[in-house]
Amino acid sequence: MDQIHFNETVKGVDQQHSGQLLLEDSMWADCHFLDCTMEGANLYGAVFVGCTFKNLDLYWCGAFRSRFVDCLFEACDLRGDFNESMFARCHFSDCMTGDDNLGGKTEWENAIAVDCVTRNCSLPIVHFPIDR
Repeated sequence: MDQIHFNETVKGVDQQHSGQLLLEDSMWADCHFLDCTMEGANLYGAVFVGCTFKNLDLYWCGAFRSRFVDCLFEACDLRGDFNESMFARCHFSDCMTGDDNLGGKTEWENAIAVDCVTRNCSLPIVHFPIDR
């Protein structure tokens, strides 16, 4: 992990300044992301534990192999690349996970959701059979 963050609040970050927030290969514990527009952000390999995401725009983000444990997502735009990401014991409420603005489907290939709860949204988890 390049950076470790504990009990921080990230609030009001706009798209112009989201690149200054280094998320790739970082760890965030008990942090809060509030009212941020982070379209196209790079979250590759990031780990989030016990974090809160409210009104967060992650449209077209890259979250390949990111991990989310005990996180809360409220009114977030999650129409990004969450391929091979893992969500455990997370809560999702009123989040957007549907088609992108070009009509493409949001699919989180090989993403895993374990013991997650959704309200007014669905997770576009794609399940593939395991060849043995």
